[in-house]
Amino acid sequence: MLIASLLRKYGVYISSKDQCFLNDSKILNWMVDYVELNEDEVVLEIGAGLGTLTRLLCERAGKVYAIEKDPRLF
Repeated sequence: MLIASLLRKYGVYISSKDQCFLNDSKILNWMVDYVELNEDEVVLEIGAGLGTLTRLLCERAGKVYAIEKDPRLF
């Protein structure tokens, strides 16, 4: 699992149940397909994490604002 190894490499350990990292490309693509974004739309992603969903959103939406409060993930 690439995400887990990157988190370990940079010393990011998830200790609470309020953080999860989605890394299944099928689910990520389904989510982006489901909302049917186009280049005229603006997206606000709260809890961007490692940016796996953010990257896909940027490919479809006109503008994406991603917010992440955990400084270890910047």
